[in-house]
Amino acid sequence: MGNLINNFFSLATYIDSSGKSSFAQDWTVFYWAYWMVWCVATPFFIGSISRGRTIKEVILGGYIFGLSGTFISFIVLGNYGIALNVFGQLDLVKIYNESQNLYFTIGEIISTLPLPFIAMILLILTMITFYATTFDSITLVAAAYSYKSLDNKEPSKKIKLYWSILLILLPIGLIFSDNSMSNLQTVSIIAAFPIGIIMILLIISFFKDADMYLSGN
Repeated sequence: MGNLINNFFSLATYIDSSGKSSFAQDWTVFYWAYWMVWCVATPFFIGSISRGRTIKEVILGGYIFGLSGTFISFIVLGNYGIALNVFGQLDLVKIYNESQNLYFTIGEIISTLPLPFIAMILLILTMITFYATTFDSITLVAAAYSYKSLDNKEPSKKIKLYWSILLILLPIGLIFSDNSMSNLQTVSIIAAFPIGIIMILLIISFFKDADMYLSGN
């Protein structure tokens, strides 16, 4: 945890300018692009379900608790996998080199847990819940974007169904792709550039709206 805090900014902004490896392009740049794409829809969804709550409650519920859960899962499961490899209980490097499949390697880690079958079921249920709520939120935001004016009403179910079908085509395509992770990385990086411009406009719009609100009060 201490190493993460000390090296967070250097690792988060590392782009390997000398070009010794492709790690920075494959992962550091990818994650920046990935979360830039998410930033367009996620804040609007959090805002739509936070009506009537204070800013403190929104920050705690939407960011602090969510980040804490993510950090805990990475710290516990990540260190568990490292410990298996370091203490010789499971040669993860060999497994990955032989299979060249990250997901198979993760499955091998899960198989070492007590009651691995139940652990796998819990993981699958968690993933289904995550994707169901994620697509529901993105569908709601995309459907709301389809209206010029919505007046705080729910979008039409037909519009939401249209966006649900449209948004699910990409993950289905990635499932049948030979290299889904590489394709996801490419799509995220391509989409991040125009979305970066949109984010700048959103920031400017936020300050304008905040100024108008404060001026009116």
